Amino acid sequence: MMRSRAFTLIEVLMAFAAGSILIGIIYFFHFGLIKTWNRTSDKLDLNSIAGIVLDTFARDLRMTYRISELRPDHLILQRFPSEPVQSWEGFGLDNLQLTTWEYLFRKEGERSVFIRRQGIGDVGRPLFDVANARKDIFTGYVLNLPRDKGDPFPRFNVFKTEDQSPAELKRVTLMRIHLNLKAGTDQVDLVSKIFLPIIYGNVLQPDWNVE
Repeated sequence: MMRSRAFTLIEVLMAFAAGSILIGIIYFFHFGLIKTWNRTSDKLDLNSIAGIVLDTFARDLRMTYRISELRPDHLILQRFPSEPVQSWEGFGLDNLQLTTWEYLFRKEGERSVFIRRQGIGDVGRPLFDVANARKDIFTGYVLNLPRDKGDPFPRFNVFKTEDQSPAELKRVTLMRIHLNLKAGTDQVDLVSKIFLPIIYGNVLQPDWNVE
C-alpha cells in the first residue's frame, strides 16, 4: 500500500510565489493595455474635437461680412448664408440675410466649455466640453494698406482688443485660432490662421494706393 506524499512548506511557498508572479504579469499586461487604449482614445477624441472646431471656424470666418466683437475668448460676427447665389441680377445685401453667430468660452464648474450660438435668444451648442482648455483662443490681425508708393506692401498688425470700434473691427482680415485642449493627462495644442476674404475685399477701397 502506497502512502500519499504531502507538500512541504517550501513547495507551497514556491507555488504561491510563482502564482503571484503570474497574476502580476497578467494584471500588468491587461490593465496596462486598457490604460494605453484609454489614453489613445482620449487623444483621438481631443484631435477629433479640435478638427471639428477649426472646420467650423474656417467655414464661418470665410463667409464673414463683418465682425461686431473680438476678444480672446469671445467673438461675434455676421456672415452670409452658406447657400450659393443663384443669380447676380439685382444682387445686394438685401438679397442675402446675414446671420449673427457668437462664439463664447466659459467655465462651468470644473469643465471648460466653448459655445456656438446663433443670435441672442439661442442657447447654442458646445463645440467642445473638456476638462481644461486655453482661454485665449482668438487673435485678430488688422490689414493696414499703404497710402504712398514709398511703402508698397500691406501690413498686418495685431488687433488691440481694448479698441472695439467698428472702424478697427472692419479691417480685421486675418484670424489666428489657438486651441489647447486637455483631458486627463492628454493634451492637444493646435494653431491655425484663417483668412477672411470678404472683409479683405471690402477693405480694398478705391482710395487706397496699392500700386
